[in-house]
Amino acid sequence: MANNDTLKNNRLLGLIFLITVTVTPTLASVTQYCPPVGAGPKPIHEGSLSSSRADTITVTLTSTAASSELCILSLSPAPPSVTPKPVARSYDGLPWELRGGNPFPYSPALTEPTCDSASPAVCTVTLPGLILGESYTLTSYSAAAVSDEVLAARFLEQTTFGPTRGAIDDMMSTYKASGGALDYAKWVADQVADSSLTSHREFWRTRTNPRFEYPTGPGGAGPANACEKGSRWRKFTFSERDGLYDLTNGVSKWLGITAREGRFLWYVDGMLRTTTKPIGTMTMVDE
Repeated sequence: MANNDTLKNNRLLGLIFLITVTVTPTLASVTQYCPPVGAGPKPIHEGSLSSSRADTITVTLTSTAASSELCILSLSPAPPSVTPKPVARSYDGLPWELRGGNPFPYSPALTEPTCDSASPAVCTVTLPGLILGESYTLTSYSAAAVSDEVLAARFLEQTTFGPTRGAIDDMMSTYKASGGALDYAKWVADQVADSSLTSHREFWRTRTNPRFEYPTGPGGAGPANACEKGSRWRKFTFSERDGLYDLTNGVSKWLGITAREGRFLWYVDGMLRTTTKPIGTMTMVDE
């Protein structure tokens, strides 16, 4: 007959065996669904005393079904850290994909999920194991409806030097079927087929040469004085601003003309604008 010590040892061994075989559930055989929007994080696996980051966990996930939904698979770290780390995502009914970068600095780069062709897709992803206090969670979000004009502006911001009102209107009238979605592929094809060329340099230089109130150095490398090669000159002597108030001081400008060595020197507020040959008899008038 077994004594009490033997019975206690047998029970202890049985308990240890029971804990060992049930500590890590098999997630690959159970498809995990994203929780309803607003339900908060849904834990799908938690670390334990016997688990290790060296382990691997295979998870089967169902993609989102609606075009306005986002579901994120996150790693919730052990305390005192409280900020979840996104691992993968599914949005707008698209299959699961890994987030940029690797949220596991202690693990090799992850492999992209393997998905079937169903709708919504069912995907399988292999993740590093967890330690006690860590968990994998699923969280769902919804996005407000976005107008086609906003979508067009986002697209043009990525494919051009920036959306304009005219470009957005053209997208809406030319590349949007009645009641349908924007045809981005046709827009790209039309841009490639367009034989007319535009110069970004010409566009930039045209809009980055403002008229200054007074002669000034624009900064950067360039000619040190007006007579050096590469200096830039106006094609006119006066502008409409010369008949208005000085934008800096708020006072009226005055025109001065001085005769010197058979030429006339023209000044605006004491700044030499140009020189001319004699243009006839001139009478100097003092203010």
